[in-house]
Amino acid sequence: MHNDLLDSVTHELSLLLPLLEVKILRAGFKAVEREKRIAAHHLMILKLVRDAGPLPVSEIGGWHHIPKSRMTYLIDRLVELGLVERQPDTRDRRVVKVALTGNGNITLKECESIFGESARERLSSLVDEDLRQLAASLKRVREVISKVE
Repeated sequence: MHNDLLDSVTHELSLLLPLLEVKILRAGFKAVEREKRIAAHHLMILKLVRDAGPLPVSEIGGWHHIPKSRMTYLIDRLVELGLVERQPDTRDRRVVKVALTGNGNITLKECESIFGESARERLSSLVDEDLRQLAASLKRVREVISKVE
């Protein structure tokens, strides 16, 4: 039975993720890019650095499966925009960390607001009962997924 359940869960996840991208995420990323000129990869980097604190470039790339050569370009752009800064690692001179600037924090909050408004707009066509069920289901999914090792 365990394998059948695993198969069912992985199948549902494989269907859910593309659906979320098409129905919700893509519109949010496009709204942010249109209003703030910040691409999806930049937004994901800003969120990670805010939530985890200053991180080495290689670790940021690892989290988002972005090759090192691409990471340099992305970080350069964020530095150019004044959203992040490079900081030397106090324990290892060879390592450079990326930290959010004050402007980066403000901009990220604005981007999250734009993204949230886009999601609210997309979800507004649902009836209240569907929204209640979706909210409860998403909360439960987040609780369960957080247990994955």
